[in-house]
Amino acid sequence: MNPDSSLPPGSARPGSARPGAESADPAAGRPARLAVGIIGAGRAGTALGAALARAGHQVVAASAVSDASLRRAHANFPGAAITEPSQVLRRADLAMLTVPDDALPGLVAGLAATGAPLQGRLLAHASGRYGVSVLEPAVRQGALPLALHPVMTFTGRGDDVDRLRGTCFGVTAPEVLRPAAEALVIEMGGEPVFVAEEHRDLYHAAIAGAANHLITLVAQAMDLLSTAGVAERWPRTWPRWRPRRAPQPPPRPPPGPPPREPRWPPTSPWPG
Repeated sequence: MNPDSSLPPGSARPGSARPGAESADPAAGRPARLAVGIIGAGRAGTALGAALARAGHQVVAASAVSDASLRRAHANFPGAAITEPSQVLRRADLAMLTVPDDALPGLVAGLAATGAPLQGRLLAHASGRYGVSVLEPAVRQGALPLALHPVMTFTGRGDDVDRLRGTCFGVTAPEVLRPAAEALVIEMGGEPVFVAEEHRDLYHAAIAGAANHLITLVAQAMDLLSTAGVAERWPRTWPRWRPRRAPQPPPRPPPGPPPREPRWPPTSPWPG
């Protein structure tokens, strides 16, 4: 199957220019290539959408439920339509499904069941738990599935987009779409790491286990600090912790004249 033949009219795969479309970022100096829709404008969705916009794509629509997500969407995508998920899909070449893991299967099933326009759309989710099999109801209606999981914690601050640079993404996609998936990750500043569909469970277990152990380690450290009587002041200094270099030995003094031979017997300090 050639994915280009399934793309909607006027869209293009990542890395190819779409004629006549201007970039949302004038500094980019290149045409926007994909119309991007964000379904779930939370902390992750907002950061990923902003990273795609920085790369020259255009966020044209977003959906949000909570007041915080609505404010985030309006602030970060001022030119985008804030609408329901099916309308986001109608406007987009690439739809990012950035909802909580537990909500993802139901969202995909609902979009497929309600006849949302899926044919030829790139449909990407950012969940670590799932590969592309969770998108199967949409794939049966012509969607092009991608799983792009950034291995980082999103804080909702403006520097989340900058922190994506160099972050590993767990990428799962059909082989024919793998170049497109990896190109999108690179454009967002990340490092694509391909994870086979059959290994996605192991991948998620490793990532979740590492994160949970780190949380446990921090909790234990806070308990010890509480016992030491300083825990109440620690939250103000914790974010400033940075790994330090191992202490280095002091530099050797410059070479000097050789030591003098001791006299024996030593000269008496007393006269006579």
